Amino acid sequence: MTAYTIQPATRLIAVVTALIMTQSVLARHEDPSKLFDSWQVKTLYQPGKFQLEREAKGSVMIYDRLSDSQVNKAMDANFGRIENMMFTRIQVSDASETKSSSNKKSVGASDSQDCD
Repeated sequence: MTAYTIQPATRLIAVVTALIMTQSVLARHEDPSKLFDSWQVKTLYQPGKFQLEREAKGSVMIYDRLSDSQVNKAMDANFGRIENMMFTRIQVSDASETKSSSNKKSVGASDSQDCD
């Protein structure tokens, strides 16, 4: 069995190279959530061939934390794909709806008087 030894200079070059590469990646993408958001929006508005094939087979794409204006735009622009979309935790951007929390109903609330 042959033993290989790594020279200290080679080891140092490898470590420095790894650090430089890591820093350049972090500098380009400071916030990982922004990467996810941009991927989500791109998939929503400009789906690729693979995404459209999956939707044709019945797959549903779950979009998380989009603004209400993004959801409305997507539903208007991609009406034929609505059955393959699910939106969760939609961020309400209308200031008039957030003014008064006393007029808000919780999700699933009913106007029916016969509920216990």
